[in-house]
Amino acid sequence: MREAREANRPVIAVDLGGSKIAVGIISPRYQILARDRHPTLAHEGVDSVINRVASVVKQITSSSGLALSQVGGIGIAAAGAIDSHEGIITLSPNLPGWHDVPLGDIISEELNVRTWLINDANAEALGEHHFGIGRGIDNLVYLAVGTGIGGAIIIDGKLYSGVCGSAGEIGHMTIDSDGPRCECGNIG
Repeated sequence: MREAREANRPVIAVDLGGSKIAVGIISPRYQILARDRHPTLAHEGVDSVINRVASVVKQITSSSGLALSQVGGIGIAAAGAIDSHEGIITLSPNLPGWHDVPLGDIISEELNVRTWLINDANAEALGEHHFGIGRGIDNLVYLAVGTGIGGAIIIDGKLYSGVCGSAGEIGHMTIDSDGPRCECGNIG
């Protein structure tokens, strides 16, 4: 998203959660120009939610007087295992049926705007590190409690992703081997 900011164009931020889709337009000076919130309705399935994401992005740009061609990029933060390099939601327990969904490419192609995808807790940690309570702190652990439990780690001022991109995801540790089954298939 840095390239979009350097191009002096606003960006679209999308938080795709199990219960809501929050969307905002952010200026190159990091001001929130517009924001909106819609239910995810995840039970309607993958295609329906993807269409809803594209629709809410179109709605907020249109209602703000922006053309999508004026947007420098779209950043989508989503819960679950995310392959940020490929723009794929590998698995999202909060979004039933989301297995290996190339959301980044789908939204980019649908809206003709460069799109990035990141785990929501990682995005939140980076936000706190750059603009919030973690500003100026080089090493921090961030805990996210929402529909699920997530986490992120920043070491030496950089997001630590680990080998498979899910370092810090404390919500998917087995605590009780006889415990309930998670939407991801893991037990306990």
